[in-house]
Formats: sequence, structure tokens, C-alpha cells
Amino acid sequence: MVWYSLYINMEGKTFMKANLIGTLELSYKENKYISFENFIFVKEKIDLFFEDNEIKLKKKPVNPTPRFNAAFYDFSFEYMSKKHNKFLEFINELGLCNTWFYYLDFEFTKKEKNESPLFLVRMFPDFYATGIKHPSEYGTKYEKTFICPKCGATKFSQLGPLFWDTRQMKKRYVVEIPARRHIGGHAIIISEKLKNILEQEKISGYYLKPVNNVSSNINLPKCYQLFINNILPPLSKKMPLVYYVENCAECRKYGQLAYPLHYDKNLLTDLKDFNIASEEQLSPEFQPRVLFSRKLIDLFKILKIKMPAKPIILVE
Repeated sequence: MVWYSLYINMEGKTFMKANLIGTLELSYKENKYISFENFIFVKEKIDLFFEDNEIKLKKKPVNPTPRFNAAFYDFSFEYMSKKHNKFLEFINELGLCNTWFYYLDFEFTKKEKNESPLFLVRMFPDFYATGIKHPSEYGTKYEKTFICPKCGATKFSQLGPLFWDTRQMKKRYVVEIPARRHIGGHAIIISEKLKNILEQEKISGYYLKPVNNVSSNINLPKCYQLFINNILPPLSKKMPLVYYVENCAECRKYGQLAYPLHYDKNLLTDLKDFNIASEEQLSPEFQPRVLFSRKLIDLFKILKIKMPAKPIILVE
């Protein structure tokens, strides 16, 4: 897999800083060196490159041996900077384009954080570490549609009520279940306690349906599936896009919205507390991008519901 990218559509300039957080893996066995000495020669060239260009770096081990014959470099620099361009040229010269990967991290200004009316959120970021089962495993039915015949991107539509073992909610207020490629779609499940709080605070932009509990324990508190019914206008045409070489040449959906979501300020006229973007995310299943109002963000903080929240960028 090639992790080289092309940054386009520079009209959407913002004051935030985009940092590339990368990892380069150098493996004596997998990279097919003539000898271990040749492997060390290449490693020393890489060491010197990072040192000469003053790139932030952590490497392990410092000195590989014939027995422990791999090296890992964790590094960072500003995205699409001179250092970034030099790194791409250098890594291409060494033929190591397929041995590194990265993600983008953004530093927002105080103005961007304070003026943003909406925040892109993930309500349950550590879902895969919990062992919580998907509703499809309890009989919830989904219709699966192939969006792209080339890469196999899929989308699920829920066909009826949601069945789930509500014991899994435990003391949580909310569980956001991601779509799973082979079994079913995205779902947001909340506790009865959170339902009452949302009603008391007059939170807008959603409706609820009861979850059908499959547990034999009938005395468990009720849970509800939350549906967001306020759809935002399309993203600004001035939003910077990132295209990865490994994107599907047919649909090119994956990864291109790597930057924070940009919206034309004059089009954001009908905001609710719960919102979803017009553009779904693909990874590789389509599911909604959920955005909260500042009021809802503050409420979740009071309830000590921890979640990543990124401001949107307003385009004048």
C-alpha cells in the first residue's frame, strides 16, 4: 500500500496547523537487502536525513542486530512543508514508498475553537476495546448495498426494530456502534437516563425508538436508539481535500476528507443540537458523520462523557 498523498484545492486556507504524524518501518527481511551490512547502510542514510533536516523523531531500536533486524521511525513535521517534500523525494529515491504510513493531526487556533458552532464527534471512540456485540448478532435486520463495485464499499439500511442485549449498556449514557462491513450498520444507543436529560434540556435534532432487549433480565432500564434527523448543507467547495494513491480509482471516497469539515458560513442557517453531514464517511462502510452543537458538547462534558470533538471551519 502506498501512503503518498496529493493535497489539492488550496482555496480553503485556514489558520490551523496541519501536522503529519508518520511511521516508517525498515525491515531487513521484507525490504530485500543484499546483506545485513547493506541494510545498516540504508538505515544510516535515513538516520542522517532525519538529523540533517531537524525532524522530530523517535526510533527503535537504535542499533538493529542480525537477530533483531528491523527499525521503526516515528516522526512528525508540518504537512506539505519543505520538510515534507524533502522526505517524499528522499523516500522515493530509496524505493521505500510502501513502507510508511501517516495520519494528519490539527492544531486549532483559539478563534477557531471559540467561534465554531458545531463539532465533529465520535461518542464511543474505544468501541473495539469493549467487546460489545453488534445488534445484528441479536437479530436486527439490515439491507446491504454495494456502493462501488470496484472497491466493494458498502452501505447498510436498518430494516426494522433494533434488537440488543441492554446489559451491555451497564452504567454508560451512550454507546455508538460503528458499521461492520460484513454484518450491519451504524447505531447510536442511549440510556433512559440520558433520554430524560435530553428532554429536560430541550435538545433538538433527533428522535428515539425503543431498543428491544433480548436479555432474560426484564428489570433492566430501558434503552433507546437515537436517530439524527437534521442534515447539514454540503461541505464548502473551498475545503482542502487529500487524495491517497490507494483510494479506489472508481469512487475515490476513502480518506479525501482528511481535513476538518469546512462549511460556508452563510449556508448554516438551520442548525440543531444533533446534526449529520450530507457527506457520509467510508471506512470502508458508509456511516454518518455526527456533529454536535456547543450546547450539546457542554452538556456531555457535565455528564463526563469523554469523546473526541473537532471544530468545523467556517468559510466566509
